[in-house]
Amino acid sequence: MRFSKLLKTLTPYTAGEQPKDKRYIKLNTNENAYPPSERAAEIFRAFDFGTLRLYPDPEASELKEVLAKKYGIEPQNIFVGNGSDEILGFCFPAFFDADGEPVLFPDITYSFYPVYADLYRIPYRTPSLKDDYTIDIGDYIPKNFKERESALRNSDCLSTDKNAKNESAECGTNNAETKSGNAECNTKSGINSGGIENGKTKCGINSGETISGNAECRIENGKTKCVINGGGSKTSGVKKDTQNGGSQGIIIANPNAPTGILFPVVGIRKILEANPESVVIIDEAYADFSGVSVVPLVKEYENLLVVRTFSKSYSLAGIRCGYAIGQKPLIDALKIIKNSFNSYTLDSLTIKIAAAACADAGYYDMINERIMNIRDKTKEELRKIGFIALDSSSNFLFVKKDGTDGEYLFSELKKNGILTRRFKGERTGDFIRVTVGTETEMKEFVRVIEKLV
Repeated sequence: MRFSKLLKTLTPYTAGEQPKDKRYIKLNTNENAYPPSERAAEIFRAFDFGTLRLYPDPEASELKEVLAKKYGIEPQNIFVGNGSDEILGFCFPAFFDADGEPVLFPDITYSFYPVYADLYRIPYRTPSLKDDYTIDIGDYIPKNFKERESALRNSDCLSTDKNAKNESAECGTNNAETKSGNAECNTKSGINSGGIENGKTKCGINSGETISGNAECRIENGKTKCVINGGGSKTSGVKKDTQNGGSQGIIIANPNAPTGILFPVVGIRKILEANPESVVIIDEAYADFSGVSVVPLVKEYENLLVVRTFSKSYSLAGIRCGYAIGQKPLIDALKIIKNSFNSYTLDSLTIKIAAAACADAGYYDMINERIMNIRDKTKEELRKIGFIALDSSSNFLFVKKDGTDGEYLFSELKKNGILTRRFKGERTGDFIRVTVGTETEMKEFVRVIEKLV
């Protein structure tokens, strides 16, 4: 039997385990701990199954109308698909070329990105996250950008507010240390405190107090951390960066996965401005657990595409529905790719359930606020028993304990009926990623993991 040469080169994405052999506390695939809204359930119960003899609306107009109302945009600025993964997969042939400059995304991020790049033979480069697992903005500012030094100098001390409520907030703080080079920047803030630029809050809604002390936030010798074929970045594909460090596109999961760390909006602005000819894709699968979104920037930047999902914050992983928001040329490009594969990516029932869920903001705000509270409480409990838990703005925690093997934690938790996820790698192998479950589930998780160490 003959198979393509391409097939032999591919390493497919590995989905999280969905066990059927016993009952587990399932904390491994970042599903929402709570059920979909009753309004969405009512749509399911009342659905006219006789209509399934007909093809669904290929434009999913009902859903796009609801999303447009939610975000204050036009339906023409929205693309919907069979989960955000499908939309991300469409992005590669829509925006990137096999003979172009590398696409950039971090070395530790959503592991589907390199799979898509390899599938479409798109070259890519993966700058290393900093030692604190945050993004180094210098890796995404081209070397020939005339305002590069200013952008790096003013953006190096960046932090984000996990308590921010206003999705249009410019940026926030993480109520934790942010380290840059040898500098140490601490902030104390309330909701929507804004980014820190030159020791000052950028947007000061209830900003609280900013403490900079003697810290200096800077780029050392004006150099970035990663270089091509050396330093902390890796290059894959057929073409390397030019001497100017150009790229044909950038993908940033925000909050990042599997770290859960949020990159501030002020940093994304600078990346957009420094790469006007490149499409910048912000994957906001977990954004509703951070209170921060760059959707409001779509009207300002024609090169920005925001990809979102109903799987996480809307408790609808089982129906497979995602959407993208961008200016019309980007949306039209995605439509061409979609209609070159399958015009009917969403079924009739999914369209109606997703539209009903989107309209029930009160319920989802309530359950996601509960998840954020449980997340922060669990993080502190783990730190008290000696674990390193990264500051998360998502519905999961990325944790490890120095001196304890990550495979041991993963395996022993599974033996005790708790599923988590582990990612092999020099910097990730000793971590486990733990989805935030209900309060009862997380209490049991802490009890068991404390016993293991």
